[in-house]
Amino acid sequence: MNQQTFMRQLEAALAGLPAAERQDILADYAEYFRDALADGRSEEEVAASLGDPQRLAREFQAKAKLQAWESRRSVGNLFGVIGAMAGLGVLNFVLAIPFMIYLGFLTLGFVVSCSLLFGGVLLTGLWASNSLFGWPAIEPVLFHHGSGVAWVASTSDSARPLVNIQGGQGDRVVIHRDAATGATRIEASGADGAVRLERSADGSISRLQLTGDDGVVELQGLEGLPDLPDRSVLLVTGLALLLAGGVGLAIAVVLVRATWRGLARFGRYQLSLLSGERKEAVRV
Repeated sequence: MNQQTFMRQLEAALAGLPAAERQDILADYAEYFRDALADGRSEEEVAASLGDPQRLAREFQAKAKLQAWESRRSVGNLFGVIGAMAGLGVLNFVLAIPFMIYLGFLTLGFVVSCSLLFGGVLLTGLWASNSLFGWPAIEPVLFHHGSGVAWVASTSDSARPLVNIQGGQGDRVVIHRDAATGATRIEASGADGAVRLERSADGSISRLQLTGDDGVVELQGLEGLPDLPDRSVLLVTGLALLLAGGVGLAIAVVLVRATWRGLARFGRYQLSLLSGERKEAVRV
């Protein structure tokens, strides 16, 4: 291959680069040929020492993509660098697949962390709004459950059960809450017997009664854990989501920065090796 053929193929392979950069590269290679010819080497010998023009063009394109990614580290530029490295053969299939899987998990970690943060902000905002303005309030909700019907009502009417589940075989679960005292009564009955549990406002179980075919068993004065108020549940859950999302996002950011630095160093190292080999071949 003579100089004219080499330069023509190189120019065609560099078509994806900006015109100014393309002209600079062509000028450098023209100078390589002039210096080598001045030393008494033939055009064919110089072209053979420089290597395949297509591969040289892929090397320059990889360098351009690496520079673009370093100036703007976007996902698109990142995949451009990976594709360019794979085209040069420095990132083989065995290494590329685990790396792509790693990037997939990293992206998933970002999405999950951001979702947890959003959920935490939403719940914390609901708690703040309810505490300051009384909105949103707990409203009655009617829903179907299996073969029966259950409803959850506001606590303003202490005579109406909070939950009433009526089964198709005579089974029934009723939960009452006294708005004045905060005490709760749970009654569950069926064909095999009944259970009645009474709990005070402080969370202690004041009475537990089990009724069956063999008689009645009753326990009193049992200790229990108090329930958190509904608004406190919102706050605790919201803060937990904020904490989990913040920690997850921080870890993801650290991993992304480490990945970016490692990939940039790997790309520059491989390109420097290729460039050093080419210059050594020209001097020989």
